[in-house]
Amino acid sequence: MSALAAARAGALVLLAAAPWLAGPRLAAAAKNVTEFSVRITEPQDGAPVFSRTHIAAELRTEGEVRIQSVEFKVGEETVFIDSEPPYECVYDFGEESRSWVVRAAARAADGRVREHTIVTRKINVGYTVEVNRVILNAVVTSRDKDNQYVLDLGRDDFVLTEDGKPQKVIDFSHERRTLSVALVLDTSGSMREEMSELHGAASGFVQALGSEDKGMVIEFSDKVFLLQDLTGRHDLLKEAIDSTEAAGPTAMFDALLAALRKLGKVDGRRAIVVLTDGADTSSQSTYDNVLERARLSEVVVYTIGLGSTFMDVGLRSHLKELAEVTGGRAFFASKAQELKDVYAEIIRELAHQYYLTYSPTNQKWDGRWRKVSLEAREKGLKVRTRSGYYGVRPG
Repeated sequence: MSALAAARAGALVLLAAAPWLAGPRLAAAAKNVTEFSVRITEPQDGAPVFSRTHIAAELRTEGEVRIQSVEFKVGEETVFIDSEPPYECVYDFGEESRSWVVRAAARAADGRVREHTIVTRKINVGYTVEVNRVILNAVVTSRDKDNQYVLDLGRDDFVLTEDGKPQKVIDFSHERRTLSVALVLDTSGSMREEMSELHGAASGFVQALGSEDKGMVIEFSDKVFLLQDLTGRHDLLKEAIDSTEAAGPTAMFDALLAALRKLGKVDGRRAIVVLTDGADTSSQSTYDNVLERARLSEVVVYTIGLGSTFMDVGLRSHLKELAEVTGGRAFFASKAQELKDVYAEIIRELAHQYYLTYSPTNQKWDGRWRKVSLEAREKGLKVRTRSGYYGVRPG
């Protein structure tokens, strides 16, 4: 076994999903045998909660069961007891980001009790707020067919709003911070005929990185492997790329979550470039998990869809949404020979970004999603940046 193969075997990233699993409902053996269960439907297990939040539970019964009440608990505190459907209440979770245990206990008139518990998630902020400043990376292009990058704008050439309210740009410059980028490569069996072109295109990308920039290489098929951790040595990145071979199904969502978690621990400018040739078929994680994690991070995601499968509207929409939410861009290549130009275009875009910061006028850190809009005053220019952030004060 080569050193790289051994490293791959030791670098397997395992991602466990934890959905709510309903056990099989007990069938009534006779008319006088009854059963019931309760499930919390809002909020979702693993979701972040803030401020006044709706809590709801759903009852399922088999046979004639008379439900006396549903008791809602947050931690060890009983927050509401509901005696008739719909079983629901509202609870103020406060503005601090933390994990909560939420429990619903359904009690039948005969004294039997059935419970369901969820655990909400503490948000670990992955984007940067310095002295309550939000950082934005922005790309400006012309709206004509040439789609040229525009780098001669000043601070006053932009209009910035948060939730529709004007914001003042504080820091403004061309983006010169060191870049940390994760190359996430689909090596599933369907990529077998495309690997040679992929190796050349992705290797060209890492060779074009700046001398101070760093990269990592993650491959995915049915499992996710970190082939090369973050390094400034472009030769090691190329070696990792060239080592990839196609086999197995596709676990893209797991790979994206792994990349977002790895880059979440890194300071400075961060980006993910993910290539896939089809739908996710074996991830334990879901698209919604990935999208939420991307919204929580300050990582720009560039997505590349390869092949005719991306005529499918659903597949295209996932890649486009991930890119748009983070301020990145989605590319669709019909054949592998186009990948070289796609990777080169992403390198060009990363070299033509603006760096802006602002201090939000809304100083209520309630954890809610805040929509950010950045536009150029000059007509005919298109601006791309991330679509917003969660209003959570960093710890």
